[in-house]
Amino acid sequence: MLTPEQNIRKVTHLPTLFEYAGFVHLSTGCLIGPYLEFADYKNWIEFTGPYADMPRGDFSTLLPALTRLIQGFVCMAIYLTVLLVLNIDIYWAGHEDFITYKTFFHRVGYFWLAMTG
Repeated sequence: MLTPEQNIRKVTHLPTLFEYAGFVHLSTGCLIGPYLEFADYKNWIEFTGPYADMPRGDFSTLLPALTRLIQGFVCMAIYLTVLLVLNIDIYWAGHEDFITYKTFFHRVGYFWLAMTG
């Protein structure tokens, strides 16, 4: 006999492969395992049950997301340009010449610039 709580959350029909894969690969589920019932997940995706009154997404987040994407590409271009212009090679840090290269702070700066990409 099911409790009232279990009766609400029972799965009455087999989910599709796509629904099940979405549930299994939910971002937090991949880290700590499934922490919510499949019925809750399906209600959340379909905006039904307790999630029926949730605000629907609109495209107000599209512009900030595109802005961040463009900023990322600009930062990557600046980083690659600096590496090419200053002729920085990340593999040179493994040579014996690098140990005697200028001061310790120059070497730390070189590592930071060469390895943060």
